[in-house]
Amino acid sequence: MTAEEYNIVQRGAPGMIEFPGSVERLPNGNTLIADGGDELGLGAEVVEVDPLGNIVWNYSEGQSFTHSARLTKKGNILITDTTNNRVIEVNRDKQIVFTSDDWGNDTGTLSDGSHLAYPNDAYGLEDGTLFICDRNNNRCLQVDRGGGVIWQCSEGIEHPHNAHRLPNGNVLLSDSDRNMILEISPKKEVVWSYGDGSTEMLNWPRSAVRLENGNTVICDSKNARVIEVTREGEIVWEFKVDYFAKFYDVQVLPNNNILVSDQQHHQVIEVDRSGNYRWLHRNYHMVGPIQPKLMNGSFKQKDENGLPRHWHFATRHNEGGGRVIWDDENKPYPCPGLEFDRHGFLYLQQTIAVKPGLRYKMAAKIRTEGVKGSCSFMMCFLDKYGGQIYDMGDIPRGDLYIGDNDWTLDTAETVAPDNATCVELRLYINGAGKAWMKEVMFHS
Repeated sequence: MTAEEYNIVQRGAPGMIEFPGSVERLPNGNTLIADGGDELGLGAEVVEVDPLGNIVWNYSEGQSFTHSARLTKKGNILITDTTNNRVIEVNRDKQIVFTSDDWGNDTGTLSDGSHLAYPNDAYGLEDGTLFICDRNNNRCLQVDRGGGVIWQCSEGIEHPHNAHRLPNGNVLLSDSDRNMILEISPKKEVVWSYGDGSTEMLNWPRSAVRLENGNTVICDSKNARVIEVTREGEIVWEFKVDYFAKFYDVQVLPNNNILVSDQQHHQVIEVDRSGNYRWLHRNYHMVGPIQPKLMNGSFKQKDENGLPRHWHFATRHNEGGGRVIWDDENKPYPCPGLEFDRHGFLYLQQTIAVKPGLRYKMAAKIRTEGVKGSCSFMMCFLDKYGGQIYDMGDIPRGDLYIGDNDWTLDTAETVAPDNATCVELRLYINGAGKAWMKEVMFHS
């Protein structure tokens, strides 16, 4: 089997956890995991594993960037199929028994005329209604099964995660972009909060759960930790790792252990209050090929999908948009680029082996049209687990380009971190616009 064939066969393999979102320990002792899939947008699914890590059930039909999967009272699974902008419920026979696509005469329209935009969590309530965290609409809302809006809150919330109802009727949510946890009353008043907006206190929190003693357990995602805080804001417990984890979702188990999804190391872990690992599920493996050096930097070769050979089109965060384009007028060879038109981001990448401690230099020419966000060349180093070593804003890169730019030589130079095994060389874009690249070089 060639390296290219290996890559096609293994990417998005059923049951392999690439980007875990919500996690839930089920009454039978198994663990339910929502998997967002790999960078290329493949492998989004819901997986149930037993205590030994055996896959006992999974569901992947038609999904794109699955964020959450929650067990309902009927034993079905309620799923946020995020990039498809819908919430679905499936039974154990893998039949869809509910879909928000049916709202508004099969248009997905809610009673207020809106549509779900990048929903990232959904819970079934006791009365049969749904509570949904609707990220790109900057809101959380309660709806009936017909799409009727019963209650919603959007004031002062930016890209929320894990909004859910508390037993007292209030809503607890992660106001992620503002680095705060909020408790909101039915009258839409903030009755409790944690976080002052600084990244030192909270950095992109994405999950919070309230304990019976009134404390709150929080996934402080980009600070690579889980903390427990009192109503007065005192940290009384912390679990922190020494790598860039991006913890996503947390559940406090009946034995007081913490179940948490670790997106960058592609795993779900259970830790006790002393920080000891009590259970771990990780079946991810680095997907080939990892090139020994930069391949096809002049883009003389295309593959059968019309992409530059040895380069991959990463769409997991594209929110349903974007495509690869070619400048056929460029001589002597057409050069590839990206066209994008919405929130999120995407990139063309090639994975190359590196040696820690060596200095690497990247050089390439870039041309842009109408870029309203930004685009750049990146050197995203990965550790032996396939996890990003840096947060997106800290990844070594060349200049940032916006608007219109004629062909410009861009360069960047950095030392491979001590725990680096490879680097993803990327042409990256967010927001609307077009960007092309040519004459790419990468060497130590």
